[in-house]
Amino acid sequence: MCGAIQRRRKRGTRERERESEAVASEYTARFESDKEIRLRSICISDGALATIIEFSSHSR
Repeated sequence: MCGAIQRRRKRGTRERERESEAVASEYTARFESDKEIRLRSICISDGALATIIEFSSHSR
C-alpha cells in the first residue's frame, strides 16, 4: 500500500513539473494604431487547452 501511495505522489510531482512548463505557444499581433493582441495557449492537464487573450494599447 505504501508503494502505491509513493507512486501516486511521484506521478503528481511529474504532473506539477509539466504544469510549470505549461505555456505551449504565444502569438503577438501589433497594429499601426499601437494596439497589441497577445494570444497564449496553455495546456492545463489531460490535454485540456486554455487560450488567454490580452488586449493592450500603448499611448504615444
